[in-house]
Amino acid sequence: MGEWISALLSGLLILHRERDEAVRHIGTNAIPYLMKWIRYEPGSKTKRLRKVNRLLAKINSEWELMDKEWIRSEGAATALGKLGPKAEECIGELSRLVDDPQAFYGGRHAVEALAALGEAGLPHLLSKLTNGPVDLRVRQFVASRVGLMGTNARTAIAAMQTLLSDPDHNMRNSAILALRRIDAHEAVSGLLHSLQHSDPSVRQQATNALRAIDPQALNEARASIEEPVQKVH
Repeated sequence: MGEWISALLSGLLILHRERDEAVRHIGTNAIPYLMKWIRYEPGSKTKRLRKVNRLLAKINSEWELMDKEWIRSEGAATALGKLGPKAEECIGELSRLVDDPQAFYGGRHAVEALAALGEAGLPHLLSKLTNGPVDLRVRQFVASRVGLMGTNARTAIAAMQTLLSDPDHNMRNSAILALRRIDAHEAVSGLLHSLQHSDPSVRQQATNALRAIDPQALNEARASIEEPVQKVH
């Protein structure tokens, strides 16, 4: 069974739609294989493959050698999401994989799987943003992936608004983009609050974002901030 599922995820047998249906039909029997493959970390073979592909691209841009194990690991993350509630037993293990500092790519595939599981996986993703010493790059990736969930991630709004004041510029930017995808109105609300933050870099980033999202709201906020100052003088 493992070899057959592997072929499915590598795209070697059938179209994506048929592949997804096949994985759902297999059900929980596929989970041990999916959890094994999702942990794949590219090694020296993959690095050599990339070098070869760069050389091939100079000859013909359409020529490329595929890393089947990499494709399989990406397919495993997607397949867990397609299993839906049947895959919720894996959530704890996926969450731990995200925390594993040795699982650079496996952790990101685990993030993809948790996001694909929707409402069940979202609390575990949010915990990576708000609790514990999770790697900054992982937090940025989590924020971006949660943002791609759109309105299905409305419970993430409060966490994202908190991140608008994060010490890291890139983390704040990831939160801004995520909020815009989840709820543009809430993004504006959070950014308006950030205009009065004590850190000038936070204020500047909020100003730049509002200028792009809602310049009218920015002008009105500036007027309301400046008016009390003028009255004092």
